[in-house]
Amino acid sequence: IDCEPKIGTVELTQTGSCRYKAASLNYPVISVDDCQLKSLETIGTGYSFIEGFTNLTGQNLRGKKVILFGYGKVGRGIVHALQTQTQHVVIVEKNDFIINTLKRQGFNAIAIQNINHIKDELKTAFCAVTATGSEGFVSKFLTKNDFNHVFLANMGAVDEYGDFFEKNDVLFDKKPINFSLLAPTKREFLDPILYAHNIAIDMLLRGVLPIGVQPFPTDLSNDIINEWQSIHSL
Repeated sequence: IDCEPKIGTVELTQTGSCRYKAASLNYPVISVDDCQLKSLETIGTGYSFIEGFTNLTGQNLRGKKVILFGYGKVGRGIVHALQTQTQHVVIVEKNDFIINTLKRQGFNAIAIQNINHIKDELKTAFCAVTATGSEGFVSKFLTKNDFNHVFLANMGAVDEYGDFFEKNDVLFDKKPINFSLLAPTKREFLDPILYAHNIAIDMLLRGVLPIGVQPFPTDLSNDIINEWQSIHSL
């Protein structure tokens, strides 16, 4: 953390929240990322992935096999959106609990250590997308030759493909492809996050918060979700 605020700070992203949690702080940080409200933005990001892919490739994902690396917040949003397009989604994860949960839900989930299984699935894949949050993740396990004739996309904040892949091997030069759009996340999914951000600023200005990282309050998060659902008839 390069600079120190006078009152505190509000963090919207997982990457930033992790940095604050690892730092020695003497001020409060409210993490909007650490509340259920962030799931709305996650859903919107998933739909933006599909839109970005279509705009960049001129192809659609209807009925196609997609390999997803990582089933965190962004990954869950991508799967949610892909279910409107295809039933052929393969999820690669490192967390055994998540893998077993996905399998019970009927998903095709593979442990990252099962390299041969992943390579077999890639032979018939149309698109691979990363959402692990880990820089250079794919190059730790696979090479470019394992992805012949597969569209490669990144949805992480960092280059998740790594040194074995050139910029032109991956759509949008390895950058998150939703940022190829004029609106990386549609406004109706982003508005509640920014609303929570403004509420969190008011909380900091009251000056009663403890030092360190704390999630945006659950009760306020639930109130915003309920209001959002009523506005959008969901």
